[in-house]
Amino acid sequence: LREIARTQEKSDREFLRRTETAERVNPPPPTAETAPPRAALPPPPAQEATTKPIRRAEVDVQRFIEDYLAAAEGVTPDKELSFYAERVEYFDSGRVSRDFVRDDQIKYYRRWPERKFELIGEPEIEWITPERATARFKLRFSLASVSKRASGVTENFVTFRTDTDGVQIIGIRERRSKD
Repeated sequence: LREIARTQEKSDREFLRRTETAERVNPPPPTAETAPPRAALPPPPAQEATTKPIRRAEVDVQRFIEDYLAAAEGVTPDKELSFYAERVEYFDSGRVSRDFVRDDQIKYYRRWPERKFELIGEPEIEWITPERATARFKLRFSLASVSKRASGVTENFVTFRTDTDGVQIIGIRERRSKD
């Protein structure tokens, strides 16, 4: 997974630089379909370029979210950062760069060196276009430092984009849940 994340991060940055302008000029058309078929996300190609976009039938959203949560439990934020696009609608901070996310995550990892996240149930997926979707899910968290502990449940909303280089988070927010 680490090798896939490193490869994905590098190729995602290159791809996003080339296509960000094209996406603004020619956005994909909306679709009426709302529920994707479940299938496994194939690993990104090691070094060969492809022009075929990843379609939602090829994305296992639950696995993507579980992998993201596992990365968020890591010792450093590097693995978690590989899930983010270059520009992200990030919690209450608005549209920010991946560098902003990295700096924020470094502070969070220092404040809470022990982090556990558990997905509760299956995510609800809404496909906005064939390449963009929002996942809504709940998770149980447990955070600890030398002097403090925190735990609870949050409802999370993650918007992601699929393209030839894989799947990336382009928006993330959460709210505390009473469950």
